[in-house]
Amino acid sequence: ITSESTCKALLPKVPTLEIEIQSPQEEIKELCPVLGESKQKESPEESVKEGTFPSEGQKEEDSQQDCAVKDEEQQLTEKRQEVERFGEELSLASQNSGDSSDDSSAQIKLELKQAQQKLLDNTKVCCSLTAEWKHSQQKIKELELEGLKQAQSIKSQSYLQEKLAQEKSKVAEAEGKILDLQQKLEHARNVCLTDTCTLMKKQLEEKINAAIENEAKLKQQYEEEQQK
Repeated sequence: ITSESTCKALLPKVPTLEIEIQSPQEEIKELCPVLGESKQKESPEESVKEGTFPSEGQKEEDSQQDCAVKDEEQQLTEKRQEVERFGEELSLASQNSGDSSDDSSAQIKLELKQAQQKLLDNTKVCCSLTAEWKHSQQKIKELELEGLKQAQSIKSQSYLQEKLAQEKSKVAEAEGKILDLQQKLEHARNVCLTDTCTLMKKQLEEKINAAIENEAKLKQQYEEEQQK
């Protein structure tokens, strides 16, 4: 195989390899089309609604997940650059190395495919982490809503306890008034009995005096009749 025939054999294959270099990016778009947008759409502001406040532990967990996603994105960028570098090296080798053998070309293709597969695997991992991060964000929102409901329930219970205490105070006050009225009624009853006894005693005394006077009159009449 001459150098000229080797170059002619390699050059037609270069565009195909460049197309293969681009294919992982297309697979990235298919597997994770919103990888670049998820970071913008799923901002921390979205997880904090009005009246809700995530805890420090949740913020730290979100920060760790964000760092993991960023690391995966950085690795994907590096792998993409590595694949492009392989393509450029292959193109340069096909242009400048007229005596390159088919074995070395196959080896480069194999390495390129391995790099593409590794990039695809990393893309899947990154998409999985992104999905997990979104799930965690949703879980945080649910926990915040549950915390808000519990706070409202506690507030409602406090209000009911306060109303119950007020009602108990009113009942105690009413019981005090009833006891006072009972004491006044008992006193009035005693006074009434005393007045009744006094009146009856006075009436009896009057009757006794009237009887004595009547008896005296009868005695006087009797004596007068005897004297006649």
